[in-house]
Amino acid sequence: AKNPLPVWVIITMAVIFVVLIAVLVLMNTTMKDNLLFSQIASMIIGISCGALFYMRRFTKNPDSKFQDILYVILAVMAVVMTFMGAYGLYRLLMS
Repeated sequence: AKNPLPVWVIITMAVIFVVLIAVLVLMNTTMKDNLLFSQIASMIIGISCGALFYMRRFTKNPDSKFQDILYVILAVMAVVMTFMGAYGLYRLLMS
């Protein structure tokens, strides 16, 4: 039997899902050419990847190599997207 997830994990995953959908829709519609929004969106995506990587301990199966690979990719994407968004925002605001 699988242990149920804590309520805060379920709520956090739902919030992340809604935020990511909203950001991706805005990135492809009304905010398509807005440089400031695109840098902030990159940071939001990176922070979401980091939050999902942090919550992995509640959803991981004990001997799943495939999940281990996915979590490494998630961690790398969290660092890369957050750094790219922060650096782009820094350059945008300093110019």
